[in-house]
Amino acid sequence: MKTVIDHFRESKFVDSNKIIIEGTSRDAGVASMVAAQDSKLGAVVLISGVHDMKAFYNMQCLSGLKGTAVRSICESIRQEMPVSDQGFAERSAMNYASNIKAHILILHGAEDQTAPAAQAQAFAATLQKSGAKVEMHVFPRFSQQMIPLATRQPIIIAFLKRNLNLPQALPQ
Repeated sequence: MKTVIDHFRESKFVDSNKIIIEGTSRDAGVASMVAAQDSKLGAVVLISGVHDMKAFYNMQCLSGLKGTAVRSICESIRQEMPVSDQGFAERSAMNYASNIKAHILILHGAEDQTAPAAQAQAFAATLQKSGAKVEMHVFPRFSQQMIPLATRQPIIIAFLKRNLNLPQALPQ
């Protein structure tokens, strides 16, 4: 992702202060980690992500209640990182919230059984405590994959217009 962001920063057609990244599910975690390392991002949109790997692992992977999606994520965690305090800490944006300077929009489904909304709420609270500009929307009747584009797109566009001083006539 860093290479793509650097490419856009070098382009004469892109305002390097208005670069936006978005991540959904696992990529929301990636996007939040990128934001922690890149203080020049303009905005970050995080949809249904996990930002505290240890809390997720303890709650979802160590409990006996596991659906197919959760089992798959837990197996990926075990394969891709050390299952240790240090491994979790290094991969949890929650631990780097104070480094995030971009405007943050968090969207999450209240019925998400894979990445509980409590993760997003805790991350938003941590970001706010560290002085970040964060906006959060929890959608009562939706799970992770069910927040329709028609529901989230107007919120995202309004957020970007407000925080990046974008023209009012953006495509809908």
